[in-house]
Amino acid sequence: MITDLQNEIQKICSQLSLKTISNYQECFQPNKSFEENLFGLLQFELLEKEQRGISRRTMRAGFPMIKLLETFEHGLLPNLKKEQLDELMKCEYVKSKQNCVMIGNSGTGKSHLLIGLGIEAIKRKYSVRFFRVHELVTLLKEAEAKNTLTTLTKRINQADILLLDEFGYISMDKNGTNHLFSILASRYETKSTLITTNYEFSKWINFLGDENLAAALVDRLVHKTCILDMRGPSYRLTNNQTTKSQSKSKK
Repeated sequence: MITDLQNEIQKICSQLSLKTISNYQECFQPNKSFEENLFGLLQFELLEKEQRGISRRTMRAGFPMIKLLETFEHGLLPNLKKEQLDELMKCEYVKSKQNCVMIGNSGTGKSHLLIGLGIEAIKRKYSVRFFRVHELVTLLKEAEAKNTLTTLTKRINQADILLLDEFGYISMDKNGTNHLFSILASRYETKSTLITTNYEFSKWINFLGDENLAAALVDRLVHKTCILDMRGPSYRLTNNQTTKSQSKSKK
């Protein structure tokens, strides 16, 4: 039976958003002192709060799926240095406002690594936004038509880290390139941006369409930027071939 005092305790915990402590009776251990029980409750409350924060920031990031660094197979990429990954995992690049460009052919795990680094940053309480580049450009054009471009741009640039996937998969017209340049230029030396692309910088003119904007964009990205060489065998193709071989061997 819940007493009046217990009801009042639960009300106060609710007002203070102390969900774990409101259920203190389930966690209370009679063989421990008041201070030990209080310390344990506060630890549980802090852990719950951190988990809620991670879930909230992950939802806001807009990931198309969840990929973790623990399952990224960097050993398949001969040119990718483990030291670079270790440094990126520490998220020190966020403090120094650095960027990162991951260059490699399809199927080498660029998107996996991009999302994994985003999740790692979220665990460290950084705000993250994820976009496929062609989807971002479409959103920016739609916002321009609705006269909400300034609001959208500010909201995007509030993120500590902007993740841009599939840079160069689809060619852009000059308007789209202008919008993308505006976003990246405003983040230059103020916030971090991580990009995946199939193309080396010298070929960006092919999908950006404007030589001057392409040169200006590359110039900003190359400065204070970590470049990951992710050229290598497609693990999707490798896994598909392995699956087929296993299926044949069972017949």
